[in-house]
Amino acid sequence: MTDGVEKVLLAKQVEITNLIDGLTAGLAAAGQSANRSRSDRYGLASDRHSQVATLDELRRQSQEIKRALTKVGDDTYGVCDVCGEHIAPARLEIRPWAVVCVACAD
Repeated sequence: MTDGVEKVLLAKQVEITNLIDGLTAGLAAAGQSANRSRSDRYGLASDRHSQVATLDELRRQSQEIKRALTKVGDDTYGVCDVCGEHIAPARLEIRPWAVVCVACAD
């Protein structure tokens, strides 16, 4: 079971890494706004804020995936990091990188 999960996690990690790289490059390029109007700079700042929030979420998700991969390696995948109970299979099916059960996630 964990072989398939590991492949899914590794594929998701690659996808997220590519998204992080793209957003990071886009944010660096968008930093050049000195010659733009005030409204253009406001729009860029708003877009940048949204992109930074997305970047933060992707980085958090990347850390969860790394933790899930570690758990696969040490044979504790599917066990909640907080309470030690098993994570519901339905949760793991929807979110294979989940490292806490639904109750502890709340």
